[in-house]
Amino acid sequence: MSTGEILLEILKYVAPAGLVLGAVALFLRDQSARLEAQDRNKVIRDTFAHIVPLRLQAYERLIIYLERISPDVLVLRTDGQGKTARSFQQQLVAEIREEFAHNIAQQLYIKHETWGEVVRAKEQMISLINHSARQLPPEASGIDLGKKILNEMIRSEQSPTYASILSLKQDVQGMFRN
Repeated sequence: MSTGEILLEILKYVAPAGLVLGAVALFLRDQSARLEAQDRNKVIRDTFAHIVPLRLQAYERLIIYLERISPDVLVLRTDGQGKTARSFQQQLVAEIREEFAHNIAQQLYIKHETWGEVVRAKEQMISLINHSARQLPPEASGIDLGKKILNEMIRSEQSPTYASILSLKQDVQGMFRN
């Protein structure tokens, strides 16, 4: 037998084994990639299952906050009877800031722009209260301040908290599109 024939004989056995080995390697690579993708998808699903409830809770809490500090609710919920306009003003502003402090961590779960809307609504409410108080005489009562705040809101035709609540709702609706 010549060297060429020996090589040909060896090649008859090695070539099919090489093809089988190559096919097995491709199969194992594809299988490994498939398993890796499944694991990645499971992690994403698990993360989504934990994060979504926290995000929704943050949106709920901020909407409750904004509803509680809206002029009509805040003035009616906070008793201004028997107080001066100045002391009622301080009480209203302190209540807005205190409730804001209780909800400050919620910014972790909402869009940066939407958090800016919440902060803006808070500042606009404080501004509305302070502006209304400045327009009253020094001897005005808390009731007078409450009426002035409500009249200012009616005059402007929109609560300072409205746009922020709308942004929060749009964010939540956007979470479930796609």
